[in-house]
Amino acid sequence: MVTRFNGGPAVSWRQAPARAVAGLVVVAVAVTALVMFQSRERRIEHADGSGPLQAHSSPGAISIYAPENAPWSGTFGSYVLCSTSGSEIEIEKIRYRTPIKPISITPQLRVVRSDVRESNPSISYLGSALGTPPNLSSGKLPGTFRDVTPDTHIRQSCAQENGKGAGFSELIFTLKVNERGAVVDRIWIDYRTENASYTLRIEFQMVACGTQTTKAATAQSCDNTA
Repeated sequence: MVTRFNGGPAVSWRQAPARAVAGLVVVAVAVTALVMFQSRERRIEHADGSGPLQAHSSPGAISIYAPENAPWSGTFGSYVLCSTSGSEIEIEKIRYRTPIKPISITPQLRVVRSDVRESNPSISYLGSALGTPPNLSSGKLPGTFRDVTPDTHIRQSCAQENGKGAGFSELIFTLKVNERGAVVDRIWIDYRTENASYTLRIEFQMVACGTQTTKAATAQSCDNTA
């Protein structure tokens, strides 16, 4: 049906419904795509020990006393990563909560092979020490080191860790700080398995002592001396 108003241009009343239908189709497609995207990206957060990736951590804290000169670096470890199911795990991203921010945080994966550990059974996990790997104040840290990137894979099965001379993959963090110090009180590791996306939540605090850390270091005291 075509109608003219006061000699003006012809207007087809069939055009409006057509546009409306086209608009509804576009909206429907967009909503469907969004639902599918959210479904694929749904991420399951879990505490340590309750998901496919385990770091052998528990709530608590550890601190490194500040040396005389700043800036300085301290390295924290003992986050021994393994797969509870035995399936390969891909780390996507590491996030932090930092009530007192460091200059930088460098995550690395320290890998100690089984043959290396068998030849030297005293090799163990790192607690904390001044310095950057492998040269720490406690001595040279054995193992190979590589930066944690989105293509980092964990293939170690948790079931294999207790074997005699078993190798291990330890996540370590190097904090570079100024005289204020730094506190990292929460770590989230985003990762993928073959079928799903997860986030491992670590609640162990890392404290690099400084002038601002006394109140924040709830589980460890800082007296600002090495």
